[in-house]
Amino acid sequence: MMFFRWLKSLFSKGSSPVETPTKTKYQWNEYWSEILRRNIFPKLATFDAASDITTLRPDWKLLTDEQKCEVLVCFFKSLAFYESGYNPRSESVDVGKRNNKETWSVGLLQLSGTDKETLKLPIGFDYEGLKDPENNLIEGIAIMVNQIRKRGKIIIPYWEKGNPGVYWATLNPGNSSHDQSKYIITDVRNLTFEKEVIMSDVPWMAIAEKELGVTETNNPKRVIEYHQATSLKAQDTATAWCSSWVCWVLEKAGYKTTNSAWARDWLKYGEIADKQRGCIMVFERGSVGGSSHVAFYTGKETSTGYLVLGGNQGDSVCIKEYSKKDLLGCRWPIKA
Repeated sequence: MMFFRWLKSLFSKGSSPVETPTKTKYQWNEYWSEILRRNIFPKLATFDAASDITTLRPDWKLLTDEQKCEVLVCFFKSLAFYESGYNPRSESVDVGKRNNKETWSVGLLQLSGTDKETLKLPIGFDYEGLKDPENNLIEGIAIMVNQIRKRGKIIIPYWEKGNPGVYWATLNPGNSSHDQSKYIITDVRNLTFEKEVIMSDVPWMAIAEKELGVTETNNPKRVIEYHQATSLKAQDTATAWCSSWVCWVLEKAGYKTTNSAWARDWLKYGEIADKQRGCIMVFERGSVGGSSHVAFYTGKETSTGYLVLGGNQGDSVCIKEYSKKDLLGCRWPIKA
């Protein structure tokens, strides 16, 4: 088993950083951030399409394009830290050939002079060129864009089928000798903006936003805690919990609830509301008159759907689009 883990790791790029490095003798140059901004912004649509983008930032869909760009700048900066310790002239034979420097891992993001050809990139640099931070970062963005277009993801687990397509081992959960993905995700999630993504003048939304990222697998106890805000008081994660989550959030904010695990009961709660940020939206799910879904409106929409912040959306607390044609009604909370 260990042999196969070692063999598979040969297909993933990346140096072997210390498990949790806290300092480096090299410093990040803010000019490098500007290089990233200029080259990331035109490619935001590709990053939007990554199926795991909300793993990096659960509030991604609420961010402005400028904020999304800053999130990705933070991401590449953190990646550079764990790959090279911010050393632009770092080099390692890594998975390359000792007698051919073009195959070595070089620079801030530990790239190789052969990447342009092997990955069929629109841009690429040789061994010496990759020691230039600007070249290295530009090619690194191109490699990630290439990965998203081919694999649909930024972070791909070690055990996922077709894993040799992964480039950076630091973004490879399960690769015990290289994986730094959890630290990179933490860095990105800790990035804050001067203006709150969701305005705090709607108190329950501030509470709801803090629950973003809770899933049935990473925090089952929290999901069961949500259930305790209803009369059902379920003790498992298999029971639908969208209504339990809304009850829990409103209860924490000091508002009355339905005390019900049945989403459709929210149609009889509170007051009829306009479609405004923070209102409770109830959607048809499946057959007419059957099951339903309840969540909070973020104030954003597309031509066909509303973006809502809710629980039990793909087994998690996240922001997701629900069809406008399935909307059953909007309600406004009542103070307890």
